[in-house]
Amino acid sequence: MGLLTKQDIDNFYNFYKNDEVVFNKNITNLFGLQPKHIYLKFKEIQRPCIIYSSSMVQAKVIASLPTDLVERIKTETSINLRYAVSNEDKKNDFLFFFIKCRAREITKYKPEQNLFIITFDYLSKPPEALIILLGRLLEAKKNTFKRSEERIIVDKNSIIALGLETTAAQLFIDNIPRQGIIRDISFNGMKLLLSGNAKFLNNKNIKVEFNHREYGKITTIGKSIRAESLAARKDIVALAVQFDANQIPVQYSLIVNEYLKSNKIINKIKSTIAEESNE
Repeated sequence: MGLLTKQDIDNFYNFYKNDEVVFNKNITNLFGLQPKHIYLKFKEIQRPCIIYSSSMVQAKVIASLPTDLVERIKTETSINLRYAVSNEDKKNDFLFFFIKCRAREITKYKPEQNLFIITFDYLSKPPEALIILLGRLLEAKKNTFKRSEERIIVDKNSIIALGLETTAAQLFIDNIPRQGIIRDISFNGMKLLLSGNAKFLNNKNIKVEFNHREYGKITTIGKSIRAESLAARKDIVALAVQFDANQIPVQYSLIVNEYLKSNKIINKIKSTIAEESNE
């Protein structure tokens, strides 16, 4: 992840503060959330809970509560929701932050287990840590559609900035393993080189696996939409893969978005320098 300025963080809040992120397993792992250390706290009460979703202005949590505690939560003017995330700098260590909330709605989830979904309104702007976590994800989601046609050439100049360990990729074409080389990527797809006959590689189910320095192994799933033999090497195929939009990993979207964002900043700096040199 590139360095974020105060302006970046302010923009995250101003542009995406009302957008909700559901904390499924993938998002929970990406954020490094530690469910065993997340709880509600007010007065002498401390109650474990699960964060179901969050925006920058409210959260929905699931908690097991006796009836008397449900009534108390309804009337409390300030409740602390404690987040716990893994500390990237220290293994087996966590970072904690509290957000003051007030319950806006409580609904039954599984009455037989006394489980309730509580919607909390944040009483103040959340810590920058949460704004950054949600903002990066929501920005990438937005740009998946806004900048879907932009392609990134994967070469010696971009591979480090993208965080790729290598251009090599493991392909599974209709479940048959093949080796490939990544040539370019976009939010919605990828072009790869591999040996083979182009006419047998069109409209195939494709799974692509590659390694990233921060996120580890990334797996994407889609279909081949174009296969063309290279003019100079008829035994080498340029294979265009379009990903299934419902199965694109969050990590992959972040890789593409943050490269495009950093590249835009670099180009702007170069343009400014060139303009100043011409004056």
